[in-house]
Amino acid sequence: MRRRVSEANSVLQSIDAMHFRELLADLSEEQHHLPYKELLQKSVDSGAAGSAEEAGHLCEALRAAGVVVRVGGIVFLRPDEVAETILKALPDTEQEVEARLRELRLELTPLVEQKRRIDGRVQRRTRTYLWMGLGFLIMQWGMLARLTFWELSWDVIEPITYFLGSGTTILFYCYFMATREEFAYNKGVSWLERTFQEDKYKEHGFDLRRYERLQRDVRRYERYMRRATDQHVSLFPEPEETQSASDTIIKLAS
Repeated sequence: MRRRVSEANSVLQSIDAMHFRELLADLSEEQHHLPYKELLQKSVDSGAAGSAEEAGHLCEALRAAGVVVRVGGIVFLRPDEVAETILKALPDTEQEVEARLRELRLELTPLVEQKRRIDGRVQRRTRTYLWMGLGFLIMQWGMLARLTFWELSWDVIEPITYFLGSGTTILFYCYFMATREEFAYNKGVSWLERTFQEDKYKEHGFDLRRYERLQRDVRRYERYMRRATDQHVSLFPEPEETQSASDTIIKLAS
């Protein structure tokens, strides 16, 4: 990281680049951020860069040096304010992160178990309805077969089968008119499961939003710890270490 910062500083030593930095300083008094494409264009218009490629190198140097902060297609011109906001949201020590992660997991565990039991009941109920549907179709087929070959005749049953088939087509068409989607059995099963889930969640007082929020928080803290471990970068401020907000932003973004 130090190498990248030193390279960025060397790029920013030119007169045109220094003038461009002054331009950005003045601009930061008026606006907090601007699109990345606009920053590239401003670097070319000001004469700090002679081409789009040079403009890209210059803007990357500004980012690496902590002069600006780029998040996707947006460039923030006040890195100290961004760093201060981020640092307020970060935990103070690694022990605090681990403690908070344990608390979240303890809070999430009973909800996971409760959801597993509810989902199991929902799946069993859904399978029961599917088998009932299959049983109804087999029973209908058997009744039509008996009426055709034993009780009545095909001349009598044929109109009945026609109306049954056309009625089913009308039902599928009504489904299409209501949902603007072609009927599919897998979609029907998904809808049935969602309906049963909503009923069971209300019946057992299961808070789905709280469950999803806890899952997001656990994943966020796990990613935070994994990043600190995998990249061998200390994301936690040392008690005796003092660093500027721009240095913190560079460390977090690298």
